Amino acid sequence: LIFMMASSKLKTAAEVSRELMDSALYAVKKSGVSKKLAAKLFGVSRTTLGRRLQNPRPERHGGRTKFPAQVEDELVDLLTSCCIMGIPLN
Repeated sequence: LIFMMASSKLKTAAEVSRELMDSALYAVKKSGVSKKLAAKLFGVSRTTLGRRLQNPRPERHGGRTKFPAQVEDELVDLLTSCCIMGIPLN
């Protein structure tokens, strides 16, 4: 099975969950562990594990964004600057 090395930086819950799911996926694909056992060993949802095995790269939910990423980042910077300067945004 897979052993995770301790790191000096604490991980967020999302990072831990992602790593556990990745470890469970690896165990099923490479080590031949059953989905049920991998889900139990790594503490992840058996349904989600099965879904990730069927569709490894799920599409994002929601529609496309209205602005390109660069324009959106510039807008965020502008609005953040306005807030810092005390300019109301309502």
